[in-house]
Amino acid sequence: MYFSRNATIAFFVLLLALALLDVWIYGEYSKWVKWLFAMGFFLIPASAAWVSHRWKCKACGKKALSVDDGTFFGKRNYFARRCMHCDAPLKGQ
Repeated sequence: MYFSRNATIAFFVLLLALALLDVWIYGEYSKWVKWLFAMGFFLIPASAAWVSHRWKCKACGKKALSVDDGTFFGKRNYFARRCMHCDAPLKGQ
């Protein structure tokens, strides 16, 4: 799950690098940047939702990155290093 979470972050870093490269070389890669940006609007939220839904804490068995606080969305911390329920470390899970 760490790989899935970090892959979403790496995508944004890659997109930023390509956008800056596109500006620097006068639009040579503009089709690539536009395609990656369009794919990012679909793949990144889907991947983030999958990670936050599937990542369960081994200590308590609950969803580690979100807490249901009674509101529509609940509390979420996509970059949490510890379980939001029992405070167990998530490294190695």
